[in-house]
Amino acid sequence: MADTNMDKIIQKAKEIAEIVVGASAELYKSAEEKTKLIAKIAKLKAEIVGEKTAVKKLYASIGKQYYHATVAGESPELTEEVAEVSAALERIEAKTAEIDSLKTQPPADDSGEEPDAVYTTADDDEDDETDTDYSEDDV
Repeated sequence: MADTNMDKIIQKAKEIAEIVVGASAELYKSAEEKTKLIAKIAKLKAEIVGEKTAVKKLYASIGKQYYHATVAGESPELTEEVAEVSAALERIEAKTAEIDSLKTQPPADDSGEEPDAVYTTADDDEDDETDTDYSEDDV
């Protein structure tokens, strides 16, 4: 009888160990997926900052060229710079849309359950100096 009780205890311990191992694997996979997602969002945000910096430089260049042409009594040729600004604004818009899409996509989960929350990053709601709203109206 002592052997059967001991066997039951050993069997129960094995079952519990299997459950813990399975849960640990799922947690690891989930954490890995969330880390990759956050890294992708951070990369896109860094690219957006670079694009916004380029737009600021182009705006300055356009203003400088316009000023010097006006002083010289000429009409400035700004077609190339304006096209570059428009292209940069389109890239910013595309990257922002990709970030929004990544934040709202559910995690890859085989359980079929709905996700508990939408992915966000710490600086999603904070205002920062680089998050200036650029649009074609600014050109």
